[in-house]
Amino acid sequence: MEQQIAELLRQNQELIQALQNRDHSCSHKITIRSGEITNYVAKLKLKPGVKPMFCRIRTAPFAIKGRVENKIDRLERMDIIEKVESSEWATPVVPVVKTDGSLIY
Repeated sequence: MEQQIAELLRQNQELIQALQNRDHSCSHKITIRSGEITNYVAKLKLKPGVKPMFCRIRTAPFAIKGRVENKIDRLERMDIIEKVESSEWATPVVPVVKTDGSLIY
């Protein structure tokens, strides 16, 4: 799990570097923090007429439920994700057990 987080952080740094290299005029305005880019506006392109979709929660299997909850709590503490009471858009977490027993989300 630690390796997965390290890999995500590495990919995040690569993305930030690519963004900074792409637009030198605004690179000095981008603030970098683990899991967060500030002073940068992202634009999501949606197909016309797309309606928000909210999928119900899926219960994790009992055998991995604790690990899933721990991972979610950890990501919350790191400010990578945040808990919301309601949202127009949502999909459930789908944990997958790898052959070595670790989880991917």
